Amino acid sequence: MLHFLYQRINKLTIIIPLAIGVIIAISQFILNVLSYQQESNHFYETVYTKWLAIDPFSIPNVLFYLILPLLAAIPCGMLLKSDLKSGYFNYLKLRFPLKKIYINYFSLNFFIGSLSVIFPLIINFFLFCLIYPLHKPDFLLNNNLLIISQNTLFVNLYYTHPFIHVCLFIIFTGIWGGLFTSFVMVNSLWMSNYMMSLISGFALQLLLIVVNSLFTLPNQITYVPASFLRETSDANVSLVSTSIVTLLMIVYIVIMSKIGGKKIVD
Repeated sequence: MLHFLYQRINKLTIIIPLAIGVIIAISQFILNVLSYQQESNHFYETVYTKWLAIDPFSIPNVLFYLILPLLAAIPCGMLLKSDLKSGYFNYLKLRFPLKKIYINYFSLNFFIGSLSVIFPLIINFFLFCLIYPLHKPDFLLNNNLLIISQNTLFVNLYYTHPFIHVCLFIIFTGIWGGLFTSFVMVNSLWMSNYMMSLISGFALQLLLIVVNSLFTLPNQITYVPASFLRETSDANVSLVSTSIVTLLMIVYIVIMSKIGGKKIVD
């Protein structure tokens, strides 16, 4: 059944967000390589101190994590809404159980949303592996980067097993890509405006940025995905606050999907 749903997706809606993400990833790489060529001492440089997710204040980094909800949602966040409107969903109901249809829509949506944000990160990391050494970062030698427990989750893992740390954050970013596109999907079931539904994940990101600047947590810990999804954040991070925000997002999606499912049946 996933094959039927995949065929429904306009491939341009997959290619364009992927291309934008890859362009951002490559531009960050090029900017680093240009500065790398101008430096005389490369002793301290390593992949793990240069790649996209560890470079919190560069323009490509800020842009990528800011528009991440759009990159994730554009490919198929509105697929269910479109199929309900066109009548294709009713056609599927004649061939498959409703629960199976619903699960497959969410599975495909989550997978493609995750892939849309994971792929540019993998490309970026791979490019840096071609230029920079893969040796472990050192807390003393790289202390100018200020990669510490306040702005980096699992910072001990970063210094002892940096590749595992990279993989964890790529996976976590992919999970949030899936959550953002699922957020858009469940919102589309009750929002009549197509464009407002599509950008609802991005709007949530902007709203959290504004709220976070007005109502700060103790120690100025961030609860904005654009900040805590980075391997090293531009703000203070906490595993507790990050977990709570992630859990709240999941709870919202589950509740709204059940409400939306009842609406579809009715």
